[in-house]
Amino acid sequence: MIKLYKLLFCVGVLVALANVSVKAQDVPLFTQKLTNSLFYNPSVAGNGMGSLTFSHRQNWSGVSGAPVTNYLSLHTPFGKDRFGTGINIYQERAGVYETFAAMAAFAYHLKFTDTRSLSFGVSGEYANFKISTARVDVIDEDDGLIVGNSSPGQADFSFGVTYKTKFFTLGAAANRLTNLMQGITDVPSQFPGFYSAYVNGTIALRQDKDLFEPMITYRGYLNGQSQFQAGLYYTVNDFLIVGGSYRTGGTVSATLGVRVLDKFLIGYTRDVNAASYGSSLGSSNEITVRFDFKSQKYYSNYRNSQKINTQALALRRKTLSKYAAKGSPHKKSSRYRSSIKRNYQKSPNYRLDSSKKLQTIKVRKQSSSYKRKSAKRRR
Repeated sequence: MIKLYKLLFCVGVLVALANVSVKAQDVPLFTQKLTNSLFYNPSVAGNGMGSLTFSHRQNWSGVSGAPVTNYLSLHTPFGKDRFGTGINIYQERAGVYETFAAMAAFAYHLKFTDTRSLSFGVSGEYANFKISTARVDVIDEDDGLIVGNSSPGQADFSFGVTYKTKFFTLGAAANRLTNLMQGITDVPSQFPGFYSAYVNGTIALRQDKDLFEPMITYRGYLNGQSQFQAGLYYTVNDFLIVGGSYRTGGTVSATLGVRVLDKFLIGYTRDVNAASYGSSLGSSNEITVRFDFKSQKYYSNYRNSQKINTQALALRRKTLSKYAAKGSPHKKSSRYRSSIKRNYQKSPNYRLDSSKKLQTIKVRKQSSSYKRKSAKRRR
């Protein structure tokens, strides 16, 4: 005999297929603080660092056949951090549906300073989905309602932009542009297009040892309601990440992350629906493992120290600097003087002057009377 829950699930699927054409699964949700967010915005590729990320998400533990998602992402900068490239592989199983998607992204980073940049990214995506009859009992497996609605695959592309400063990051993207034009051109599609945007604040605390990050995320779906998510995250000494968020629909999430060996980040997120029916849905659990490499901080610090040492040597040798005023080799411009003053704390002279270990002899300030007596003795 067919089990009751399988029978009800199969009947519901067949009714949906009979009334409307099959639509794609909902856009997957991931904890953007722990993942690299390349799935939503291609301009993230190589922006600030490279990373390899794997995420596994189990939705609604109280519902049989709830979506199970696996996500693998890799991106890296190249060309002196001016360009970035990345790939995504995404697989989801929800009931009798199976979805697979692969994406390749390319980004260009226009850097104004070490902490301020504007990034543009494009990506191409290939996705398909099918109805698997292995998990349900079907009398006629050749029924056109099932076989005819399996997709051979579909290609699409996305565009994103990110503006990054020392204190905040702002990003926006238009995902699956062909599907976003569906309302204008009547292009048939099984994968919904969507818009995404986010703003992430970065507030350094405790002499830059800790980081406080408020975050707001927006997703606008072509065939669904818009979604907002607001969260707060606190990073302790670049080691421990704690935080939480609230998503429209009554979903509350808590996140915990730990960094291991300065490169690996292991995180866990638990989502609970606070609505009246939330207890029947159960919780959603997400596990993320991320490996970070090619951090931009290392290269920017190396460039800055090399530049400061070069300028210090040029000043000692009384050579011309690129900031010197034209026509006067000895008169320095105001831009040069402000640059030396700003970077003085990083210079070798500052470290020598402020070192307490080298200050072994105390020199008492001579008074005016002592100076007059010394002058008389010399005479």
